[in-house]
Amino acid sequence: MLYFYGIMAEMERDFISTRTKAALVAAKARGVKLGGARPQAEARHKAVREEADARAKTIAPTISSMRESGSKLIVYLLSKIVLHTLCKF
Repeated sequence: MLYFYGIMAEMERDFISTRTKAALVAAKARGVKLGGARPQAEARHKAVREEADARAKTIAPTISSMRESGSKLIVYLLSKIVLHTLCKF
């Protein structure tokens, strides 16, 4: 019985591969760019990195003071800060 499941899994793998390859060929025929660099995405990634760096700079003093005080609740307190920050959006 286990042998049968193995055969079925291999068949399904081949079916998925065939469907995926056909979909990629169809997408290429429609002119969809597959892979490679996309300048608009790079600009967005840069903006996300800059935003993350800015947030890190605002949290860094809090982390430093918690480390200096020997606080064991850093994760709890930071989660409160992050939740508060996320709720602003």
